[in-house]
Amino acid sequence: MSPDEMVGIIVSAENSPSTTQFMFVLNEGYKTLKKGQFVEAIAKDGRRIAASIIDIFSSNPYAEDKLVAREIFGNNASIHFPVEECQTVYGIARIIGEIDDGVGGGIRIRKCALPPSPGDAVVIPPEEHVRGIVGVENDGLLMGRLLFQPEVEVRLDVTKLLRKHLAILAMSGAGKSYTVGIIVEELLKKGEKGHAMPAILIIDPHGEYTVYAEDERFARMTRVFRGSEVRFSLTNVLDYDLINRIVHMSTSSARRKAAKTFVQKVREFFRERGPFTPEDVLTCMNSLGLSKKEREVGEEIVEVLTSYGVFSNINIPNLLQMEPSKLYILDLSDLDSMAVKQLIVRLITQQLFRLRIKGAIPPFLLVVEEAHNFAPSQTSKYEALAKESIETLAREGRKFYACLCLVSQRPYYLSPTALAQCNTHIIMRVTNPNDLNHIRESCESLTREALDMITTFQPGECVIMGDAVHTPIFVKIRERECKAEKFEKSLEDAVREWVEERKRITGDLEAFL
Repeated sequence: MSPDEMVGIIVSAENSPSTTQFMFVLNEGYKTLKKGQFVEAIAKDGRRIAASIIDIFSSNPYAEDKLVAREIFGNNASIHFPVEECQTVYGIARIIGEIDDGVGGGIRIRKCALPPSPGDAVVIPPEEHVRGIVGVENDGLLMGRLLFQPEVEVRLDVTKLLRKHLAILAMSGAGKSYTVGIIVEELLKKGEKGHAMPAILIIDPHGEYTVYAEDERFARMTRVFRGSEVRFSLTNVLDYDLINRIVHMSTSSARRKAAKTFVQKVREFFRERGPFTPEDVLTCMNSLGLSKKEREVGEEIVEVLTSYGVFSNINIPNLLQMEPSKLYILDLSDLDSMAVKQLIVRLITQQLFRLRIKGAIPPFLLVVEEAHNFAPSQTSKYEALAKESIETLAREGRKFYACLCLVSQRPYYLSPTALAQCNTHIIMRVTNPNDLNHIRESCESLTREALDMITTFQPGECVIMGDAVHTPIFVKIRERECKAEKFEKSLEDAVREWVEERKRITGDLEAFL
């Protein structure tokens, strides 16, 4: 369709046209307009009023009475009546605002103060108007194209998209991780061209993102840390709050008091001695001046800390080495214990935020995959160690350019506190009623038509809403440039690879014996 090509005429209906919506009759030949598409009404005073189609329906006066309809349509009597000519298709459009051609050729959207009138033309807007309606940028992150107007690229401003946090929500297989990959690629490519982009750290429970370390385009900008390699110096993390949460010291006031004293004495003892390990604490027990109760509780604390296997006298990864426009992947797929994963995510998140507040590391984007597992909605602070640190980053990170992206297939189980701080949402296919209700309550900008379409999205289709765009938009996510496909092979290929690997292992064993 050509820009400004008339596709319909506004008609009168109950409470319409108004400053919020209008109904129009589609011209013959324009019955391919789709729900979600952008149109403009041209008022008689010259104003151009931007709107999006929220529904399309058809009407025929011959079918209004069931007896008449049965007679005409059932007995082929329609050949004697002008049935085809009386078939009318209507569209209902939600008004976004009036188009204002700004200074320098830019497009601005202002509030619609007066409604269009019956008889006003409805047209296809030119591409520059659609871009202004949507709020896309000429040099933004290329996410894809508008689903119903694919001639328009969707490029989002990096600050608007990330600074006030982002949530990517969808059922399994709808394309959440794929979409995260698009954002990662865009940030890395811009950094490669000299743009100042944030450092990216991904909490990767299943090793999905390690493909970027294998891709020739992105490998040199990517570093992977395995969960089994992660270590934290007790010097930086030993505090009573942590001890209380992982050792559960809250059973009695005497134990709590003993634990607090033990932690204080350990910190004072090692203050001038540098980094230390749980084993160092055991070695120096006799030098700490502990009471019997304090020693008993202290030995229990050290035993629990040692069992996690993540405490040492060094930090891996060393977050102080983070650089802008680089990708860091924390691959937790080689860890079985959810408690250990929770602890790692808590400490990484805390350290990131603390270092960012001090200005010791660049602005960053922390991506938390399976966020409902690390910041669940209904659980105690003892069962979800990472929850509080994620919520703190969500609430306070914006001021320090510490950006957060929460990725979840079960929004219903995701912390409402964390989700409410995400000012931009990318929502792909969701069908679970509980998840849909949770999304509706959490997303102020979610329209009724967008909610209706969420259940019917195909993989790679989504609605983007919030600070990154002026109005909710339907988008087809672009193809990823990373060609390594770790989890996208067919089921048959996966079985075939397993069989071949088993044969190889068996052959090696037989040769050894």
